[in-house]
Amino acid sequence: MRSILLVSVATLVAAAACSTTAWSAGPSLPANAVFRAASGVVLNDGNNPPVVALSGVIKKGQKKRVVAVEAAMQVSTSVPSLPSLSIQVNGVAANGPTVTIDCKFTNTNRCPLVGSWWLDLDQAEAAHPGTFIGKPLTIQLLAGNDTVAPPTNPSADVTMTALLVKK
Repeated sequence: MRSILLVSVATLVAAAACSTTAWSAGPSLPANAVFRAASGVVLNDGNNPPVVALSGVIKKGQKKRVVAVEAAMQVSTSVPSLPSLSIQVNGVAANGPTVTIDCKFTNTNRCPLVGSWWLDLDQAEAAHPGTFIGKPLTIQLLAGNDTVAPPTNPSADVTMTALLVKK
């Protein structure tokens, strides 16, 4: 009984050492989902392109899959702003509109904005060969402020969920 206990303990110690070594080698990319959030993101001043508010990478694009993305943003309304959100996957715009809201019509100190986008990887690969299937997928949430007079740089809290979904 004692030898079985010693062998079991030795096996657990070896397994723990292996898992620690694998983990310390660096995190691997997620296979099918990315979750990101940030506070205090400073939006552009309206005279410059939107900023990359959040970014995440899914390990590899696959055939018969769609990247589905949902995002939300709350903008400080201490300054006039017309914030917007859009999504790019490997530099290509995802399906779904750029969403925007005029924050001067909100009665609170935060102006909310939400959106939902998707990108069919088979269609995207056909339009941009060698860009999606078998390649890492970089999903970027672009956040902008389309107010140019007077130029403002409102801050925002943002969140993004991106899923690789079988169609």
